[in-house]
Amino acid sequence: MNTDSRYITSLEQGILESRLVHLKMGMAVCLLLLSLVSCRSIKDTAGKDIIDSHEYEQLLPLATSQEGVTDLTARMSLTLDYNQHQVSLKGRLRMRRDEAIQLSLTAFGVMEVAFVEFTPQGVCVVDRMGKRYTRIHYASGIMQRLGIGFPAIQALFWDKLFIPGEEQVESRLADFKIEPHEGRKLVSPKQQRQLECLFHISSDYTRLEQTTLHLSGYENIWRYSSFDLTGGYSHPTVLDVSISGASHSLGAHITLSGTSLTDSSWKVGVDLSRYREVHINEILDSL
Repeated sequence: MNTDSRYITSLEQGILESRLVHLKMGMAVCLLLLSLVSCRSIKDTAGKDIIDSHEYEQLLPLATSQEGVTDLTARMSLTLDYNQHQVSLKGRLRMRRDEAIQLSLTAFGVMEVAFVEFTPQGVCVVDRMGKRYTRIHYASGIMQRLGIGFPAIQALFWDKLFIPGEEQVESRLADFKIEPHEGRKLVSPKQQRQLECLFHISSDYTRLEQTTLHLSGYENIWRYSSFDLTGGYSHPTVLDVSISGASHSLGAHITLSGTSLTDSSWKVGVDLSRYREVHINEILDSL
C-alpha cells in the first residue's frame, strides 16, 4: 500500500512537471512565430551585385532538394532557454518535403506532451496534457504580407535558401546578391521585403551555415553545424535557433541523431476529435 501511494504521488508530480514543460514549449513556438509578425516594417535594401552563371550553378544545390530525398526522420534532443529559464525535452523530428514538418516532444522518454505540425496550410500546436490545440494560418493578413508560409519554414528546417513569399526559389536565384563576409559568402535577396533575409554560406558554396531574419527590432538566427552524411545527403545535426528583440530572448538548441531518409511510415495530420480548439493567447496565459 505504501509503495502504491509513493508511485501515485510520483506519477502525479511527473504529470504536473510534464504539463509545465509543454506549456513552455507552446509559448516558445508561439513566440517564434509572433516575434516575426508583430513588428513594424523595415526599409528595403537594394542589391549591389548580379550573380554570374557560375555562381548560379554553385547556389543551386543550396536552394533545391537533393533528388530522391523526400523524407527525413530523427531522434531529437531539444533545450529551450527563455529569459534565463531552461527546459530540456526529447522527441522526434519528421519532415516530408512539401507536405509536413512534425515535432513530437516527450517527457521522461515515454509520454508525449506536445505535438507541433507545420503544413502548407498552417501550424498546429497540440497540448496533449490539456487536451487542446491552436492553429495559425499563413493566409492571415500580416503573415501573408510578410511572406511567412510553408516554403520559408521548410527552408529553415531543411537548411535551404528562400525568398519570403516565393514558392520556387531555384528559378529566382538571379534575384540574389553575393558578397564576401568574414571568410564566408553573404547571400541575400537584392530586393528585401519587410522580413529581411541574410544567408551565410561556406566559402566553397557547399553549405548553408546560418540564416538570419530581421524584422524591425527583432532578429531570428538559425545556425547549422555538425553536418552528417546520411545516404549521400549532407545535413546539419545541430540547429541553434535564437530570437531576440524588445525585452524577450528565446533560444532553442536542437540535436538530431539516428537520422533516416527511408522512414515514410508516418502520416501527416493529427486526430483532434477529443481536443478543443483555443486561441493562441490561452496557451500563453496558462503560464
